[in-house]
Amino acid sequence: MYYVYQYTRTDGTPYYIGKGTGFRAYSKRTYRPLDKKRIQILVKDLSEQEAFLLEKKLIKKYGRQDIGTGTLKNKTDGGEGGSKSPATRKKLSIANKGKQPWNKGLTATSDKRVLQNALSKRGKTPKVNPLVPRRKISLEQRKRMSKGQLGKIYPTRPCEICGIAMKTNAMSSHLRIHTRKEGV
Repeated sequence: MYYVYQYTRTDGTPYYIGKGTGFRAYSKRTYRPLDKKRIQILVKDLSEQEAFLLEKKLIKKYGRQDIGTGTLKNKTDGGEGGSKSPATRKKLSIANKGKQPWNKGLTATSDKRVLQNALSKRGKTPKVNPLVPRRKISLEQRKRMSKGQLGKIYPTRPCEICGIAMKTNAMSSHLRIHTRKEGV
């Protein structure tokens, strides 16, 4: 059975509408709020088709930010991305029989994709690629870089997670605070 859910802002207005089954509404997603009270299951026990229709209807009602029609962060009008039918899954299974996986025989030290894949499954992403040697920056160079940043004016935009207005150059460190709070 499927359900339709929404993520809400602190003022209660929705900013994302989705269709899911199981734990999808609560799994790590780009727009998922940190506060689970802001995740609302709107309608439960729907067929996949009913869930698609309701999702599309709600996205149309609230409108999308990216096309300038409303407040939702959804990138599509909804109603797509459903599960594969048993017949399709059977065809894929037959087509992939005997094929080797892309990462067979590769190790984390020989291929950076394998390393990043392994680290992401453990909830860690490397800050520095260990396969690429890191250039040392001298103290004098750091001072010149710091001096070059003085007096620069950066535009501000609201954080997608908490809504606090931040300078764009400080946004990445601010987002790391959110990931630490989530326990990532």
